[in-house]
Amino acid sequence: MNQKSFINIAVIIGVIILIGVAGYFVVNRQTSPPEPIPLPPENSAPTPSPISTPTPSPTPKPKPTPSVSDQKQSFETVAKRGYSGHYDRKDYVIKENSEWRSLWDIVNTTVAPRPVLPSIDFGNEMIIAVFQGNHSTGGYSIEIIEILEKANSLEVTVKETSPSPGSIVTQAFTQPFHIIKTKRIDKKVVFMR
Repeated sequence: MNQKSFINIAVIIGVIILIGVAGYFVVNRQTSPPEPIPLPPENSAPTPSPISTPTPSPTPKPKPTPSVSDQKQSFETVAKRGYSGHYDRKDYVIKENSEWRSLWDIVNTTVAPRPVLPSIDFGNEMIIAVFQGNHSTGGYSIEIIEILEKANSLEVTVKETSPSPGSIVTQAFTQPFHIIKTKRIDKKVVFMR
């Protein structure tokens, strides 16, 4: 290769590099951010303008205080699964051992070996159970999230979830449920969903 060809190739490469660098700066040109507007300190009073009249700020509403009888009750999960032998959508409040044994047998008809019936002291405790019913797929769940004792009732807050359209779920029948035990309270039980 002669010296003239080498110089031409070097000039072409130099021009390409120069165009590339210039193009880089044009594409990635950064503008300086706008200057922030200084805000007055939070504790300083605003100065009213001569045109506007100051308006009184609204007084904040006091938060409702729960009455003395509104008390959260603690509870303990006895069983919570997505599968059971209970196919109906139903809620239970159980205060007797015979009812408890009957429900436990229904819930566990599909389980082998059958779990031992958990011992409940019905003199001081009770069972609350929620069943979501039978579904043709997975992705469903039900859960007791709060128990609130009110003056004349016991509110049981239940959270239910279902799969979003098009989500990938188990292709099997499911019967979600949640069974808890809590302090026995002889008031009307209201299920909140």
